[in-house]
Amino acid sequence: MNFSNYADGISEVDFALIILARQLNNIVDSYNQMHTDYVLKDCHEKIFENVENKLKINNNDIDSLKIRGTMYTYLNQYEKALNDINKVLEHFPDDFDSLKTRIMIHLNFKKPELALIDLNNLLENNHVNNIILILCREYIFLNSSHHGESSFIDFNGIIGINWMNNAFILKCCGEINQKLGYYEEAFKYFNKSLEINPNDEFILNSREKIYMLLNNLGGSNEDFNNIVTLELYNSSLIKVCNYYELNRHDKSLVDLTKSLKINPNDYKSLVKRGDIYQVYKNVGKYKESLLDFTNALTLEPNNEFALMSIITTNDLLGKSEESLIILNSILKNYEEFKNLLTALTIRGEAYRQMGQYEKSLNDLDRSIEINPYNAHSFEIRGATLYTIGFYGKALQDLDNGLELDSDNYLCYGYRGALYLKLNHYEKSQQDLDKAIELCQDDSFCHWQRGSLYSALGKYNEALYEFISLDNFNPRSELDKFEQAEAFYNRGILNKKLGNYENSASDLSKAIDLGLENEQIKCDYNE
Repeated sequence: MNFSNYADGISEVDFALIILARQLNNIVDSYNQMHTDYVLKDCHEKIFENVENKLKINNNDIDSLKIRGTMYTYLNQYEKALNDINKVLEHFPDDFDSLKTRIMIHLNFKKPELALIDLNNLLENNHVNNIILILCREYIFLNSSHHGESSFIDFNGIIGINWMNNAFILKCCGEINQKLGYYEEAFKYFNKSLEINPNDEFILNSREKIYMLLNNLGGSNEDFNNIVTLELYNSSLIKVCNYYELNRHDKSLVDLTKSLKINPNDYKSLVKRGDIYQVYKNVGKYKESLLDFTNALTLEPNNEFALMSIITTNDLLGKSEESLIILNSILKNYEEFKNLLTALTIRGEAYRQMGQYEKSLNDLDRSIEINPYNAHSFEIRGATLYTIGFYGKALQDLDNGLELDSDNYLCYGYRGALYLKLNHYEKSQQDLDKAIELCQDDSFCHWQRGSLYSALGKYNEALYEFISLDNFNPRSELDKFEQAEAFYNRGILNKKLGNYENSASDLSKAIDLGLENEQIKCDYNE
């Protein structure tokens, strides 16, 4: 396809690179990503105009369908993209570009089985090159080990037949084995690749991690020294990458702090340290994280990763209002903000936490209009609808969320709570058990299961589920509401058990937290 006919000011090669970067989910720096978005924004209208004109003349013009389908894909309009690409494949079922595009569409639709069919079709027709190998790797990373292993067998067969002297392919095989936990196999591939390219920093770094995991520190130090000798990265940052992955928090923080003493304006070190502070709860230094990300923004004021990290850290600190200020500022200039969907979803969650449910639903409606395949948006909207009592609509959203992400514990938790409200106890228990299996320390899910056990007459089990209630510190209006409801339900449970003093205390706490209900006051006064 000659894209240069459709877009002034952008070459076919440049456009192909843009598309390739998007397809392979490459992480690029914010400047290049923003430039890419501006290029697409500037040229896609002209492309569509020219393509539409051609399709009016011939609605089966294959090149035009491929171009339009490709553009729809990178504008996240996957249903339209799939319609065009399917038409192309009806005429040319082995077309490399179209199969490659449809693989990405299937993965965005969370349909790995369909992606695997197209992927195997490409491999069977000998369309084996670096792009497909990376897609194989991405497929394994994105999906369960069951699917991953089945792909891996085919992948290994191809490697064994044709590619044992290709360093890049051997590296991919090593990385796949490492991801699946097959460390000895990973060693074989990494070592073979290093025989061809002994200075590959990625392999040296990956092999070091495996050595450390297997406590073979001698080999690890040798690989580490090889990396430092190559001067590929600052040595402190190399160690941090490994400690970070292995949860060695203290050493990571020491190395980053040393690095920042040498260069306080090292943007990458600031972001890494902020990320460690934020992600690992046992470190618990969210305020320090906020400071690091704020300092990073002084160096790169428009860096969206730092902005979104500040918002996430504020949420962990229960500062939804501060997050809201940043999000409102971002969304005023949303056309220049590539993470519009993320910003709307997070702001919708911030409004939900603050009890501003109408505003929350407005943002979540917009986010789902932009991408109707975002499980997180359905999760939050479903939870919001549940909270305000729209159970039918909430159930539909939570079902959609789980269809898109079958491991979303909050969808299970809120759907279990919803079924409890509807007295569907068996379904409620199935969902709440699954939610707690996926996230064992979520207080809301345990409180809901306690309420369920109380309804089923399992009073001792019910009391145990409320064990976190007294020490829970609410960070938002939503937390207060959910804790108040839990106090009320435990109060009723204590009343059933004849623990009247405890019951009165729980009901009083529910009222203090703002749970206004005539039935609560009636139970309390009794």
